[in-house]
Amino acid sequence: MEDAELDGLYFWFWKVRVDEPIVGLVPDNRVLRVLLVGMDEHCVRVRYVIEPPVDHGWVRQYPMLGWLVSGRDDSGTEYVDAGGAIGQSRDGRRTIGTRSLTPLPPAGAKCLDLAFHRIETVPGAPPHHTLRIHIPSW
Repeated sequence: MEDAELDGLYFWFWKVRVDEPIVGLVPDNRVLRVLLVGMDEHCVRVRYVIEPPVDHGWVRQYPMLGWLVSGRDDSGTEYVDAGGAIGQSRDGRRTIGTRSLTPLPPAGAKCLDLAFHRIETVPGAPPHHTLRIHIPSW
């Protein structure tokens, strides 16, 4: 995937490229792959792809694409899923998405633990997948 397609229109204060496939999170045997986690002036953003791609009918059937993300940093700040956006890749072989988390990390936060949950998960149940991001200095 080209950097311009991945980076989008965001002005990143920091970003960390990752390549983390998450199997079993998205319905219908689709694989969600986290590609980048970063912070812009509004929130923390998780950039990802879903393969195979989803269509409009599928999106209507699965609100929030069937998953949510939350987080907690090493200063104790809790992050909540604030929604996102999706679209097709230029080649049409995958869906590209962004999920946003709020609030912004406080100055001095060094580590962000992301928790990926299936949307039908009972509150308090362990996440389907976790991912630790080391926040670069900015």
